[in-house]
Amino acid sequence: MATLSDRLHRAQQDFNAVITIIPFDEHAVDESPTLMGQPVAFKDIVDVACVATTCGTKVKVGHAPVKDAPVVQRLTAKGALPVAKANLQEFSYGILGDASAYGRVINPRDPEICGGGSSSGSAALVACGALQLTVGSDSAGSVRVPAACQGVLGFKPTFGLIPVEGVFPFAPSFDCIGFFASSIDLIEQAFIATADEEPAAAQDVSALDVTALKAKGERFADLLAVLEHSDFKLTEGVDLEDTIAATAELYEP
Repeated sequence: MATLSDRLHRAQQDFNAVITIIPFDEHAVDESPTLMGQPVAFKDIVDVACVATTCGTKVKVGHAPVKDAPVVQRLTAKGALPVAKANLQEFSYGILGDASAYGRVINPRDPEICGGGSSSGSAALVACGALQLTVGSDSAGSVRVPAACQGVLGFKPTFGLIPVEGVFPFAPSFDCIGFFASSIDLIEQAFIATADEEPAAAQDVSALDVTALKAKGERFADLLAVLEHSDFKLTEGVDLEDTIAATAELYEP
């Protein structure tokens, strides 16, 4: 039976899923479906003490962190073992998972199929059987999309439930820690271990900005009609069309 080290090296060589293998004690590994002794890889925007956080780029983004991010601290407090930093879309900037300074992550299900992003390596480590639990992040689908593309379980918690300190930001008003796993049970354990006991109060959503809906004319007419008879206060802000067009030009390269 292949050791964990063997599986990680295979995932690195065959699927380009790993940027850094973190030294660990093979004898401490326990792959029963609990966090105690469970080897875990972290998307390489998550700080693990004394291990470089590359963000999938060759651009220098700072020195190696001196302390673990809270999500790492909370998992290790339950006995989990950090064993690898997973490859990703560079700076988490993209949904295809095909652009990293360390090379494209290969989808273990089918090399010809898009692996999804940006947490592509975290998903691939579960998909290829190297690990049972990995950590990613999700701002606009970066856990959900690779989970779907690679046929593994992926979970994006409610925004704000798990602290994102020590995680390189992409869009701070959307960034969430998320998990990939071989079972719902492991995802549940990881979520319970890392979520704040007293999450921040939900924001007031009594008012909805319908500028974008109205800009699309008849396409959303039925939805607008429903909202107009709801308890929401409808507001209109700045026309977003120019902003969206300018952003599209920046995003395309």
